[in-house]
Amino acid sequence: VSNIQIRGGKLSFDDRPEGVQHEVDDIKINIPFLSTLSFYSDTYVEPHFSAKINGAPLALNGKSRPFADSRESELVLELDDLQLAKYLAYSPVDLPIKVRSGALDGDLRFRFLQTKGQPSTLSLGGQVLLKDLKVEESSGAPLISLKQLGVTLGDADLLKLAIGIERIELDAPEIDVRISKQGVVNWLGLLPASPAAPAEAAPKKVDPNAPTLQLLVDAVAIQDGTVNLLDQS
Repeated sequence: VSNIQIRGGKLSFDDRPEGVQHEVDDIKINIPFLSTLSFYSDTYVEPHFSAKINGAPLALNGKSRPFADSRESELVLELDDLQLAKYLAYSPVDLPIKVRSGALDGDLRFRFLQTKGQPSTLSLGGQVLLKDLKVEESSGAPLISLKQLGVTLGDADLLKLAIGIERIELDAPEIDVRISKQGVVNWLGLLPASPAAPAEAAPKKVDPNAPTLQLLVDAVAIQDGTVNLLDQS
């Protein structure tokens, strides 16, 4: 199969309960070549998908040898100015916060490799940038805002839970901390309540081969930070 193309597609979604409309347009899908024949097994399949989601460009570029022994595959995800507040209304759980603004840029690369006699690997690299974030409590009181938060990934093995971060940069964060007359800190009130323990809790089985999270951060930079504290106790 070769030269599969879809261009100029459009999808509109009218969410009347939430009173918002979503539009995915400029949809492009391209699969230049795909074959299950053995003498093409080392030829890369390079699919492409791109669109604008409510005006924010999204691109997915793949590169895979799905019928080779290694199953070598790579997926590059590019995001530009994705507005987060539009999508939090679809959270499956009730959030104790309101995100008034915030946009996400991303340039991420996923890579999968399966070699005979070796464990499979799924790695992640790239950069993520969160911009112009403003979060409030459900009451409307300010909670946190920032100009931007940038994360540059190093070596991240998702299957082994070994995450390497080269750099975290935080620009102009402003955090509001309030202590009520009852001595309750507003941030602690955002934590979910602990479920009641059963009368006789069954012992949990621990898999000795299960991976444990390993996190390594090379550098953290914070500039122009502010903490506002209001103590009413």
